[in-house]
Amino acid sequence: MEIRVTLRPGEKGTKALVQEHGSRLLWARDRYDAAARVRYKTVELIVEQVPWNPTESAVDREGPPGTPPSLVGVRVAWEDRALQQRVIEAGGRWMRRLRLWVLPLAAAKRLGLGDRLVPVPDQLEEVAKVYHEKRCEKPTKKRTGRNM
Repeated sequence: MEIRVTLRPGEKGTKALVQEHGSRLLWARDRYDAAARVRYKTVELIVEQVPWNPTESAVDREGPPGTPPSLVGVRVAWEDRALQQRVIEAGGRWMRRLRLWVLPLAAAKRLGLGDRLVPVPDQLEEVAKVYHEKRCEKPTKKRTGRNM
């Protein structure tokens, strides 16, 4: 099915739908099914409205939904294994070339690492690419000396 027309309440062609559904109407759409040679008029309605408190992660989010998070560098001492583990659990990745931990700014704020933040160098796009590749890569089996 193909959507050809999407209308907001009050636009031409929605008068009857607004009278029927009132303020609950969000969108009206015309969908076309070429195989069946049928046009469908669909509506999107509000069916429930309840109070909602955003979670901490929604409040901390940098930028609009669907955009990659802002990445920051964090200095963590080599001996501080407990903090390194917390950074990993928050989504941080070790960038050997930069000698920095890189993680989303919101995660760094949640961990209270504001005093350890380091500006990420000019190669930010490259760092972001590596960061996201590492987050998406699948774990591989380690090879032992006997199987080589």
